[in-house]
Amino acid sequence: MNEKIIEAINKRRIIAFYYDGGYRTVEPYVYGVSGTGYEVLRAYQLGGYSDSEAYEGWKLFKTSRVKSIVDTGEYFKEDRSDYKKDDPAVKEVIAQV
Repeated sequence: MNEKIIEAINKRRIIAFYYDGGYRTVEPYVYGVSGTGYEVLRAYQLGGYSDSEAYEGWKLFKTSRVKSIVDTGEYFKEDRSDYKKDDPAVKEVIAQV
């Protein structure tokens, strides 16, 4: 279990981390276990690196590949209008906005 991710979700803190080739800045929304047994984070990426060149938007991250998590000191106050609680990609929720 990743306590930094849980704390960021509970406090609605924006975090940055290294993932698959570059740093990303995200609003973390849901952390849990996928149907295939991986710990995952559903987050809204605000900026940073992207293999797909989709630098902003909803992403699902395998937490085993998330490195060097940093709290940016910023908060996100309101849920994004397209946020859907009870994400079907997360079968077992550990923390959720």
